[in-house]
Amino acid sequence: MNRAPAAGAKTVSRASPPLTRTRTTGLRRGNVAIEFALSFTVLWAVLSGALEIGYSTYTYMSLSKAVADGAIFASRASFEEPGTDYANRVRNMVVYGSPTPEGQPLAPSLAAANVTVTWARDAAGVPETVTVAISGYKINALFRTYTLTNRPAVTVRYMGQYITP
Repeated sequence: MNRAPAAGAKTVSRASPPLTRTRTTGLRRGNVAIEFALSFTVLWAVLSGALEIGYSTYTYMSLSKAVADGAIFASRASFEEPGTDYANRVRNMVVYGSPTPEGQPLAPSLAAANVTVTWARDAAGVPETVTVAISGYKINALFRTYTLTNRPAVTVRYMGQYITP
């Protein structure tokens, strides 16, 4: 039994859901995608920045400890007059943690060429202070490469045995 609508009455189709519900759901889905993209970008920038700072700091602190240990060794080691063997032993101590070149470097890609050993002599020619530093070492972080020039560096008073030829 089909009835005709009364005069002046509006017809309502019940086959589709109300218009406001469809429009709201669609807008929410778009908002979620945009919010996720924006928050993910900010979160990614913060996390990658923290990773870069953390790795660089970790590597620098490893170098600082290696230089300090090398300087302690340099202050007590026997100093031969030409000084070449002395400097090589100090460099090996910084790089490998041992006066002989054995094992893995204490920091990634650290080489004896990156370690500088200098000493200051008194009027009699006896070493007074010894300075151990890292120079030309590159920290390859996530976005940048940091090149260290004469840092970290440690200067200590020489207290070892001075051997003349």
